[in-house]
Amino acid sequence: AFNVKPVNATVARKNNQFVYTDHKVGSKVNVDKTVELVKNIVFDNWNRMDITLQADMEEDMPKYTRKDVEKINTILGTYSTEYASSAEGRAANLANGARLINNTVIYPEEVFSSYKYLTPFTPENGYYSAGAYSEGKVIDSIGGGACQVTTTLYNAVLYAELNVVERAPHSMTISYTDLSRDAAIAGTYKDFKFMNSLDTPILIEAYTQGRRITFNIWGQETRDTKKRKIKYETVILSETAPPADVITKDPTKPVTYRRVTQSAHTGYRAELYKIVYENGTEVSRTLVNKSTYMAAPRYITIGTKAAEEAPKEENTPKNDKKKDKNKQTEEQTDNQADKKPNNRANPEEQLQADVFWDPDWDKEGYEDE
Repeated sequence: AFNVKPVNATVARKNNQFVYTDHKVGSKVNVDKTVELVKNIVFDNWNRMDITLQADMEEDMPKYTRKDVEKINTILGTYSTEYASSAEGRAANLANGARLINNTVIYPEEVFSSYKYLTPFTPENGYYSAGAYSEGKVIDSIGGGACQVTTTLYNAVLYAELNVVERAPHSMTISYTDLSRDAAIAGTYKDFKFMNSLDTPILIEAYTQGRRITFNIWGQETRDTKKRKIKYETVILSETAPPADVITKDPTKPVTYRRVTQSAHTGYRAELYKIVYENGTEVSRTLVNKSTYMAAPRYITIGTKAAEEAPKEENTPKNDKKKDKNKQTEEQTDNQADKKPNNRANPEEQLQADVFWDPDWDKEGYEDE
């Protein structure tokens, strides 16, 4: 091929320092001069025999050189979220997501797609099974926790004040950031995208440390950071209580078994506002997004397997005397038990009535995505 594409200069963060890769100059055919050369041969001296000619070539300079990427020297936006209680699989997914995005350079007017960088969600791409939302329930899914990666990046982008192209909230609330400050990723219908709306390249730095994931957006600072400050504020518009508990009976578990497999979720409608201050005075308040989170019930599994019957005593004279001796006491006890409103003959019915006794059951639920 005659044309060799130029390569832009890049930059990466390694050991807390910038490492640069120089640009590469390409080459391309000068079409006008080459056509003129062909015309001269054909119309002047061509004898209809095969001829060989050299195309006129010229340098093709890349759009962004090392000088441009060396302007990346300041953190424009940073954000961290915690995952201290996450299972090992989910923690590994967050570290993997940070690895896949780390040291990405985005040139002016380019659009970054989280889906492009994080997928496919497969073991071969470094992911494990962990909790994720699906149709109002928490399920195990390869790549569970990827939404915390995109959520953390979303907030760093907000503080860098870059243009958000696409963002969607989770179907239900999450715990690692405020309402309306999340950014979900799901299939191809939920993606987090943003554009480098600056005149210079930017660099995304991502890492995990001490059960925290952090994103830094590096670039050339042009804002007046001494006089001008920004903050983001969540406003809750409405709240919806969770529906009634959903109880599932498990015939393989004893009647004493009870487990909350998913905690209840309150529904919300919320808005996020960007507030700009100059010299400590609010000068603008702008709506960033509107978010709706569905309410979901608590899911409880109870056992219904009856206990094995104790062996019957033989009818010996000794046992008969023992039974006669305790007969009156047993009758009194039975009569007292019948008077207690919560003492039911059916153990399953008793458990159904008392299934809300232990508040610690909520701690056994699945982890949110």
